Amino acid sequence: DRKEIYCRNLLKSGKLSSPVCFDLLDNIVDQSHGQRGKSKVSIYDDRIWEKRGQSRSFPPGHKNVERYLGGWSGSGYPSDMSIDYHTVLQAIHVDESVMAKQRFEECT
Repeated sequence: DRKEIYCRNLLKSGKLSSPVCFDLLDNIVDQSHGQRGKSKVSIYDDRIWEKRGQSRSFPPGHKNVERYLGGWSGSGYPSDMSIDYHTVLQAIHVDESVMAKQRFEECT
């Protein structure tokens, strides 16, 4: 198909972020279990199947990491996430985000 050939050429030329390639990936995922199927292959791991219309649940625990790095309050964190998130942000050199009043949220 033309879209696939065009995408391959873009990738070969080093252009790794392209609307054409992302659109092709969406087409593949949408067709992975048929248009009317109740599940689809995960865009992140082809071994994982997700239910259509539900929020992504892969990788396991990603929602906890997102809440933790964003400093979002709430209960239900695993016990091994007891270190103050400011300490972790400082260790990975992104503590300026707190001073800028930015919070981590996964981009989708």
